[in-house]
Amino acid sequence: MSADTGGYVRNIESIGIEDRKTIVRLSNCIEILNRLGRQIYDTSIMQLYDISMDFEIQELIQPKTIRILAKQLQQQQRATNGSGGVYQPHDMQEE
Repeated sequence: MSADTGGYVRNIESIGIEDRKTIVRLSNCIEILNRLGRQIYDTSIMQLYDISMDFEIQELIQPKTIRILAKQLQQQQRATNGSGGVYQPHDMQEE
């Protein structure tokens, strides 16, 4: 780090499509955890990220997919540590 930049270096290179997809998937996973009322930790984000790989990015924001992901996350967390009552807000519950 240089003293004349204050530790900040401007990088104006464009971000590749694969990096953009990763950023959007991570953002969607965080939003899903939030909508489910789950605590947001690095481990819960990565668990959901791994589970989400079975879906296209644009599918992740669909209520049906969120229900599937919530169920899979709950099952995975129960298998790994015996916890995981996933809260489903009313708008996410199946009729």
